[in-house]
Amino acid sequence: MGDLSGAVANVYQQDGHVFYVLTVPGQSSSWVYDVSTGLWHERCGLDSNGSEVQIRPLFWCQAYGKTWAVDRDNGAIYQVTLDAVDDDGTPIKRQRAFPHLLTAGTRGIHRKFMLDMQQAANVTVNVDWSDDRGATFTAPQPLGLGATGNFWPTLWRLGMARDRVYRVTWTDPGATALMGAFIDIDPVRS
Repeated sequence: MGDLSGAVANVYQQDGHVFYVLTVPGQSSSWVYDVSTGLWHERCGLDSNGSEVQIRPLFWCQAYGKTWAVDRDNGAIYQVTLDAVDDDGTPIKRQRAFPHLLTAGTRGIHRKFMLDMQQAANVTVNVDWSDDRGATFTAPQPLGLGATGNFWPTLWRLGMARDRVYRVTWTDPGATALMGAFIDIDPVRS
C-alpha cells in the first residue's frame, strides 16, 4: 500500500460486530477488519462512472441508538444502516468471490453453478469466473433473481478448468442476501 503516514483508522460497532476501518489516501478502497469474526474485507464506493473509489465515510460514532458516519468529502452526516439500498443515491456494489475450485490437478467439467440467494424482484446479479487464478475474468453472465418462492438462479454448461474462481457482483437496489453457491463439477482424466 505504500506510504501509510496519512492513513486514518476508526472503530465502530453495529449489530454485534466490531469493525476496524483503515482508510489509506490514494487507494481505491478501504480495508475493514471484523473483530467479531476475525476476517478482513474490502469496502469501496462507486463514482458517477461506476468505477470503484474509496468509501466516503471517514469517521463513525454511535448516538441516539443509531450509527452515524461523516462524509470525507463534504462533511455530511449519514445514518449507517444495513437496510440502505443505496449510498446517498449512488448504487452499492456487492461482490463475492468464491474459493478456488480444484480437481486434483486434472480438468473438471463445470456443469452447473447455482446460487443460494434471498429472492428480490427486479434484481440481477452477474456471475463471471477466472481460470487463471483471478488475473482475468470472463464476460459477466446475468442472472435474474426470482421475486418469491423456490427459485434457484442457475448457469449451465460452463466449460472445463483445472483451477476456477467464481465471482458474483450486483448493484441493483433491493433486500438481498447471498448465502452461498452450489457447483456441479465432474473430473475428467487429463
